[in-house]
Amino acid sequence: MVMLFVIISIVSVTTYFKVTHDGTSKKLETDILKSIKKDTSKDFKISLGSTEALSKDFLNKIENEKKKLTIIGNGIKYTVNTSDFKGKQKDNISIVLKELNDNKNKEISSIISKNSEKKYEVYGVQIGEKDGQIGYGIEASLQVDKKLNGKEVNVYRYEAKTKQYYFVDKVLVDNEGVANINMSKYGEYFLTSQDAPRYKEENVKLVYEENFNVDGLPNKERWKYDIGGSGWGNEEKQCYTDSAENASVKGGNLIITAKKEKVAFNDYSSARLLSKDSWLYGRFEIKAKLPKGVGTWPAIWMMSKDSTYGSWPSSGELDIMEHVGFDNGIVHATTHSEKYYWKSNTQKTGQMTVDNVNSEFHVYAMEWTPHKIDFFIDGKKYLTSEYDPIKDKAEGWKAWPFDKPFYLILNIAVGGGWGGQKGIDNSIFPQSMEVDYVKVYDLGLENQNLK
Repeated sequence: MVMLFVIISIVSVTTYFKVTHDGTSKKLETDILKSIKKDTSKDFKISLGSTEALSKDFLNKIENEKKKLTIIGNGIKYTVNTSDFKGKQKDNISIVLKELNDNKNKEISSIISKNSEKKYEVYGVQIGEKDGQIGYGIEASLQVDKKLNGKEVNVYRYEAKTKQYYFVDKVLVDNEGVANINMSKYGEYFLTSQDAPRYKEENVKLVYEENFNVDGLPNKERWKYDIGGSGWGNEEKQCYTDSAENASVKGGNLIITAKKEKVAFNDYSSARLLSKDSWLYGRFEIKAKLPKGVGTWPAIWMMSKDSTYGSWPSSGELDIMEHVGFDNGIVHATTHSEKYYWKSNTQKTGQMTVDNVNSEFHVYAMEWTPHKIDFFIDGKKYLTSEYDPIKDKAEGWKAWPFDKPFYLILNIAVGGGWGGQKGIDNSIFPQSMEVDYVKVYDLGLENQNLK
């Protein structure tokens, strides 16, 4: 039953509804829909009480209206674009926000603190009347415990039935005690220290494994080639081919070989393989043995599948392993974005000395979670690249475009702006990078920050 219904119009800026009712109201939603259709502004605000909701039928009716909805409740505010839920299965928008009691917080704290030396205090809330998939992305701005003011925190969703927690995001609680969380499910959420574990090891699952067990050409169902000799933006001297002389599988290894030979207008040949699969978040492990000699430049890296944010470096680059022959044994990892990349010397990078890098296999790994990427060699972490919610907030994707699927690249370049800084020793060729395996693990994240 509708108890109070008030419409306030702010000319050319926003239409604002303030309503009080129990559950959903068809009459109310009909009146709001009429106002939305008449309204010329992009933004539309609706204020609801703690027991109120907007129905999924209403959302279906407004999905073509190209509006940014701000839905305000008691201690919580939702922001959602109608374009985000267009054509998607929807649930009611519920504005319920309840603090969890101390017993529930202690239960969650004991679960996330398990296997950790530190005990993590948590602040928990229930968002929505019941747990469940919303069907689209919502940015929820909620008032939290004032003890968290000005702090960076990890945000998790807790699955009560299975006693599992799922990392959602890392956010900055502002000085007014407001945290902005991107979510796609109602349920119990909790905030805790940013150094808390982001996943449970027992939830990690192997989802992709390439062991190169069949001799011949690389598996065409899994790999494709970049072909050409245009310098690839780095003044590289090789021509990439799809020849078995440059890329083949033998004895359980993928062998990428750079050769000194005339191909087209280039004096060297090599191969650059691209995975047909792409992934968003996870642990990536590649066991490889690297070529040696001045002028070689092997790399294991990843690029954005769809270039959502534009051409390089806007959509990002993840370098799991780079090695230049003139600096043998020094392995590099780097993340590039529009704000942080090598041409402006602002890239986030790290390096590690590796013994016997040319004669022994080593495991080059990357662990990618929302707003944080760690790099490892043989299990030792040597670089963390992380989104800074203070310094990077204004730039958004320009600072952190790593929220879209990326594919894997394996190659050897010859020469180039970095690899050729000290020339090319032609006496070393041919040189090969051997790859024993590629493994990708799902970390059990829910990816709720995606829209």
